[in-house]
Amino acid sequence: MKLKKYAFLLLLPAIIPSLFAQRVDFDTDYIPYSRYGSYMCFTPLKNDVFPTKAIYLCDVSGNRLWGWNGIFRFETIENGKVVEPQIITDAHLLTLKTPNGKLEITYQDTNTVRIKGTNIGLKIYQTLQEDNSYQIPLPNDQWRFKMGSNCEYAFSKVAGIVSVSGSRWGVRSFENRDRRPLIVIDIQPVNGSFEIVFEQYNSGWKPRIYNNFSFEQCVQNTKSDFDNFLNKMPQGVAEFESTRRLAAYTNWSSVVAPKVNMKRHAMFMSKRVMRSVWSWDHCFNALASYQLPQFAWENYVTPFDYQHPQGALPDIMNDNNCTWGFLKPPVHGLLLRKLMQKSTVSDKQLEEIYPKLVKWTNYWFTYMDDDANGFCQYNHGNDSGWDNATVFDLGFSVESPDLSAFLVLQMEMLSQIAEKLGKNDEAATWRFRSEKLTKDMLSYFWNGNKFVFKRTFDGAVNEKNQSLLPYIPLVLGKRLPEKVRTKMISDLKNNGLFTAHGLASESPKSSLYENDGYWRGPIWAPTTYLMVEALIECGETAFAKDLAKRYCEMCKKSGFAENFNATTGAPLKDSGYTWTASVFLLMNEYLK
Repeated sequence: MKLKKYAFLLLLPAIIPSLFAQRVDFDTDYIPYSRYGSYMCFTPLKNDVFPTKAIYLCDVSGNRLWGWNGIFRFETIENGKVVEPQIITDAHLLTLKTPNGKLEITYQDTNTVRIKGTNIGLKIYQTLQEDNSYQIPLPNDQWRFKMGSNCEYAFSKVAGIVSVSGSRWGVRSFENRDRRPLIVIDIQPVNGSFEIVFEQYNSGWKPRIYNNFSFEQCVQNTKSDFDNFLNKMPQGVAEFESTRRLAAYTNWSSVVAPKVNMKRHAMFMSKRVMRSVWSWDHCFNALASYQLPQFAWENYVTPFDYQHPQGALPDIMNDNNCTWGFLKPPVHGLLLRKLMQKSTVSDKQLEEIYPKLVKWTNYWFTYMDDDANGFCQYNHGNDSGWDNATVFDLGFSVESPDLSAFLVLQMEMLSQIAEKLGKNDEAATWRFRSEKLTKDMLSYFWNGNKFVFKRTFDGAVNEKNQSLLPYIPLVLGKRLPEKVRTKMISDLKNNGLFTAHGLASESPKSSLYENDGYWRGPIWAPTTYLMVEALIECGETAFAKDLAKRYCEMCKKSGFAENFNATTGAPLKDSGYTWTASVFLLMNEYLK
């Protein structure tokens, strides 16, 4: 009986690790602390005024894309001195632990941050140097902080002693010649603790009372929000479960709410550097969210909210504006088909997207075919998504087989949607155009050995490149002749593109290869997804699974970087990147 009574102890070695695995552990240098819907995040920064690194409250609003976005610097104080804290992370709570105390940060809602200090003091410095930043004191220990033309902040004391010093009037930044902080907040505990609130707003604000929710309730509510999101993310294999949780947090915390120019909830590429939506990245994020059908649909259609009357989609979107200088490749038909295979897309949604997808498709044939030969072109590498790929080294414009392949699949998708909506004549037309382009692109781009890229008008070909981009037409699967597929897959396995970590964007054997060359060598998430799906379409499931496993192992080791060194798997460029996390979730699911 005694053995039976205590038999549960035998399970502890198995239970305890899983309990500890529930925490989402991440480095705030690479993935900011934030939450679904918020334009605020916390990450370590430094600048020329404060050359030592510290946690900052940052604003990811789009008007600061690629610029300084640290609004307030946080310094924890013990015995009158600044102490560097240990940073402990979780999806619902950021803790700055000092030798004798701690600072805890959570969210009450998307616009409201709750901050609690125990056995420490805190100094907060305004570090945004912009015109007309100043404070407006209010009764009951509340202040409004005006931030020029950008987001404004309300600051409130819930408990403790607070003093605010600095400009009470608009001070132009060029007059603040020594760049002193315009506003300084000093917070001291009472009976060992304090609590403060930051609330972000765009226009008017009225004083609020925050004690209707305790700090602990806010922590629990945020945890529940994340857990609900996590439970709807694709399931994979046990080996990558902690990485799956981190991927879910990366995506959940990178979502922003509708505001000003942003009409829907949308997932930014990151809240670190690439603080916007790009018009092909969003498709991969939508697909990974397929178990949240409405959220997935919102992310898929976001660029179509800003579609130009001629049919083009913007390159970049955020809450502040759109950028129209470049395009992104028309992967939307291909990835809509994948979304429809995994999720529920209603007839009403298809009716919404059909005319927009028609205009987007026709835009390429109308405005991106200067020599009118039926093969669309990229006017810049950015239009392809492969900004500086070696296939473009001869100069622009360039007619490309990957673009034709995407348009083949997009017209095929339009045929299927049209048929579903009872537009039978249109369905037949799209089917004919899709099949004709498949045949024509083979005779035009396939040289008997590989697909080539041709410069518009003169047909010049860059023979020096050893890029992965000419292999993207494999997404056509068995629409390609068997001998073409067989040759391309054999080359993929043997020409140097296939590395220990996946498919390089340029072969490491190439004279044009660069370890950190953006699209001239590194491994990328979207190309991994496209090639895995292409191999599945071609019946190469073992090769596809091998690629998926290598990608997941790389993410487990190196996180969700914008791209990765092809030979070492080391992370490169931006971090906490959502399409990288989304492709991990999809590849991990495929390994089940």
